[in-house]
Amino acid sequence: MGQIIGAGYGIGFILGPALGGWLSYYYGFSMPILFTSILALINLLLFCFRFFHGDDCFYPFLLSSLWNE
Repeated sequence: MGQIIGAGYGIGFILGPALGGWLSYYYGFSMPILFTSILALINLLLFCFRFFHGDDCFYPFLLSSLWNE
């Protein structure tokens, strides 16, 4: 398992700057930030639906707690 995580980090360090440079060259400087924000949102949603499902559903509490300070 540790080797897979290490390989993911290695691929990220190689492809991340290249993809960021490509996105900023063709679409502007704000596009890499927008792209990583969308990836982070997708990651959050997948995490919530994967780990908080069924009868002990907790993710509506996480989303409602953002608006009920």
